[in-house]
Amino acid sequence: MYESKTQPLLSRLLFLRRLFLHVLATLGLIGVSLLLGIAGHLYFEPGVSGYDALFNAAMMLGGIGPAAMPATAGASCSSPATASIPTWCSSPPSA
Repeated sequence: MYESKTQPLLSRLLFLRRLFLHVLATLGLIGVSLLLGIAGHLYFEPGVSGYDALFNAAMMLGGIGPAAMPATAGASCSSPATASIPTWCSSPPSA
């Protein structure tokens, strides 16, 4: 895919094409990750709106963590912020 040291550099047009394809691939991965996060929030947390699911998924992809702590046991097990606490995943969190 890439040229070696012995090959000449790509032309500007081919380089821009390669750059565009890399940007498309990156945006595609981010989009699929967001869609999976939104679907997970909507499935495991029944009362969450689509906007809140998008916001939580984006915050978790950014490494910040969920904006609101999950209310159900299934959602708390799927959240990376609380998955390190095994007792929450075996029983629902106490109120």
